[in-house]
Amino acid sequence: MSGPPVNLDRTLGAIFIGNIVAATLYGTTSTQSFTFFKGNHRDRLPFKCLIGLLWILDSFHLALITHGVYHYLVINYTNVSSLARPTWSLLCQVFTTCTSDLIVRCIFARRIWYLSNRNNGLLYTIIITSFFVFGSGIAFGVRGFIDVSFSKIILESWILYVSLGSSVIADGLVAASLCILLERSRTGFKSTDSLVNTLMFYSINTGLLTSVCAMACFVTFTIWPNEFVFIGVYFVLSKR
Repeated sequence: MSGPPVNLDRTLGAIFIGNIVAATLYGTTSTQSFTFFKGNHRDRLPFKCLIGLLWILDSFHLALITHGVYHYLVINYTNVSSLARPTWSLLCQVFTTCTSDLIVRCIFARRIWYLSNRNNGLLYTIIITSFFVFGSGIAFGVRGFIDVSFSKIILESWILYVSLGSSVIADGLVAASLCILLERSRTGFKSTDSLVNTLMFYSINTGLLTSVCAMACFVTFTIWPNEFVFIGVYFVLSKR
C-alpha cells in the first residue's frame, strides 16, 4: 500500500528556491567583501581576518546547501523515501549558520560597547543572548544527526522554536541598541546627522530582515512541520 502523496512544491521546490535565493545573496556578500578588502588600510589585521572567515563560512554554507539540494533532486531522483532523512550536508549547514551568526552578533556587540561608552551590562546581555542562540542551534543540529529521520526531529521541535525565538530577540536587541545609541550621537550638523540616519537605516534593516527571516522559519515549521518550506527559509537566514 503506498504512502500519502508528497507535495513537491513544499519539499523539493522549497529547498530549490531557497538555494537560489541564498546563492543570489551570496553574490551580494561576496561583492561587499571584495569592496571591504579593496583599498582598506584603516581596519586592523585581526578584524580583516574575521571578515575573511565570515566569507569563507558563507561560501562553505552555500556549498553545503547546494550539495543537499543536489542529493534530493539528482542523486535520489524519483526516490521519494530519501525525503524522510536529512542528508549530512543539510545538518552541517546548521552549524555553519550558527557560527557565522554568532560572529556577526559579537562584532555588533563590540561596536555597541564602544558607542555606549563601554557599557558592560549591555555588552554581556548581547553576548549571553548570542551564545544562547548559538547553543540551541547547535543542539538542534546534533539532534538531527542522532535522530536520523525528519519524523524524529519533529519530536524535538521545541529546540528549533527556542533557537529561532531567541534569534529574533537577539537581533532585535542589537538593532534597538544601535538605533538608540546612534540617535544620541546626533550633533545637529546636517552632514553628521545624515550619516547617522544612514547607519540607523542599515541597523534597522539588518536586524529586521534577519528577525523576519527567523520568524518566517518559525511560522512555516509550525504550519508545515513535515514539509521542507522551513528549510528553504533557513537557507537564507545566514545571508546578512
